[in-house]
Amino acid sequence: MKFSDFFINGRYFFGFVLPGAMWIVALVLLLMSPDCVGDFIKTARPGQWVALLIAGLLVGHAIGPYCFNLVKWLSGIMHNRLPLLNLGPERERLDGDGSSRAKELKSRV
Repeated sequence: MKFSDFFINGRYFFGFVLPGAMWIVALVLLLMSPDCVGDFIKTARPGQWVALLIAGLLVGHAIGPYCFNLVKWLSGIMHNRLPLLNLGPERERLDGDGSSRAKELKSRV
């Protein structure tokens, strides 16, 4: 086991830890009062922040597959059913070989 195995990369942090922590904070805001979150931010020690991140990691793993499936489903709607929103490289990728843009580029090359 390497020392680098204990580090969390950006994809893992933004894909699991941060969404899980956001769900925990939202749950506390819904079940308790916003004062609880404000008091935690003001008086929390580093160990409590680490506990929040570990709890966020666990919650993030629990909700991760559902969130990723939701994002895949929404991106399918955005790219396939709403063609006006397909701008940029995604639009070019979705054009087939028989499109006018592809023919124009082939003629230039």
